[in-house]
Amino acid sequence: DPKIVKVLHGCDSDVVWLQRDHGLYLVNVFDTGQAARVLEMPRFGLAYLLQFYCSVTANKQFQLADWRVRPLPEELINYAREDTHYLLYIYDRMRNELINKGTKGSNYLGSVWTKSRDLCLKRYEKPEFKEHSHLVLHEKHKKRFNAPQMEALKLLYAWRDKTSRRDDESPGYVLPNEMLFQISQNLPRELQGILACCNPVPLLVRQNVQEIYQMVSQARLIPTNAPVPKLPSEFRSRHGGTPHKGSQAAQAKRSTPAKTHGLLQKSGDAVPVREFSH
Repeated sequence: DPKIVKVLHGCDSDVVWLQRDHGLYLVNVFDTGQAARVLEMPRFGLAYLLQFYCSVTANKQFQLADWRVRPLPEELINYAREDTHYLLYIYDRMRNELINKGTKGSNYLGSVWTKSRDLCLKRYEKPEFKEHSHLVLHEKHKKRFNAPQMEALKLLYAWRDKTSRRDDESPGYVLPNEMLFQISQNLPRELQGILACCNPVPLLVRQNVQEIYQMVSQARLIPTNAPVPKLPSEFRSRHGGTPHKGSQAAQAKRSTPAKTHGLLQKSGDAVPVREFSH
């Protein structure tokens, strides 16, 4: 419903997941993470906003839990509720701060609406494994790997893709990006070193640690001063999910204003709000 504001924090992934899993496309979104950036706050995470505005310490105990379990345990339901409970209050506080900070020449609230809208223009694309896929990930996360590290990333990325397709699991469940980079960067010399790069250790990593260790050992054979593969220039504009200037999405972004945004900026009346959060 475009008339209802949806409040999320860091909705980059939520936008894509809702498209992928439910065919839902978000509009009229206020992202508190983007608001934190426009307000130039010291940190942009939800945990900081909870502490700053609500004096609440975020509980991240179940952040990496298996949310596919059905029925969901009571502790996971409570965790999910707590993660969204304060968002509307934070939205009200940040919206007022943005209005107060704005001047005739600076529309800070409008900037947040624009940034939030841009996030909603992201489109889900079914992942395809290609020879440069690991380079796209490397570029996206702004890493600077040498040749052995890049070889490890390539081998581990291919293993993760093969394993996730075979077991019908998400790549992030098989081996999260943070752990993928940690193993590739450290190039552990022992089996235990592989496990030490993962906290907590994913089940499929523990089950296949010998195979992973062999891939890392193979990568270590590459000379450190060997040439490092680079991502072809034609792919660099795509990996961030930003619409091309000539694309329909980009044209819509430039030419189609969100009517409800103007109303929110000019009016102090209460607005019906529905919230989602990760």
